[in-house]
Amino acid sequence: PGLSKLKRQAQVMLEGKPQKLESPTLPNTPCEVYFDMESDPFSETEYLFGLLVVEDGKERLEYFIAKTPEEERKVFEKFMARMKQLLRDGPELAIYHYHHYEPKHVERLVEKYGGSSLLKDIQDHMVDLLPIIRKSVVDGVSIALKIFSQHLMIL
Repeated sequence: PGLSKLKRQAQVMLEGKPQKLESPTLPNTPCEVYFDMESDPFSETEYLFGLLVVEDGKERLEYFIAKTPEEERKVFEKFMARMKQLLRDGPELAIYHYHHYEPKHVERLVEKYGGSSLLKDIQDHMVDLLPIIRKSVVDGVSIALKIFSQHLMIL
């Protein structure tokens, strides 16, 4: 198995594009939320909470932005209120994220500002896309989302 994996990776590197191994299995939910956060490492401020909400075939981009470190709490509270509304309106939803950043930082902000009663519900609906991609695709360069996303159509 090790040699065949190396051969596939070499072929992917030569072709310059990922190779599909299998179709990914994702939850079948009426509401999908694609969640991304951004932070300023110098001020340790979470300044962007971005959501792409897909319901009934319609996409809505929603975002909450802190323009200063002092606005982080207010923006986080707005984000948490929106998550509470999404969970209440449609408890069958998947909150997709990539790797550990979002869960870890939401948890840190809950410890800092409160909201622990909602944290478990959010965590229960989170789906990490990284292991799904690792299982579904061979990529010889990187599976960093910003690099890999240009090839997602193969899935």
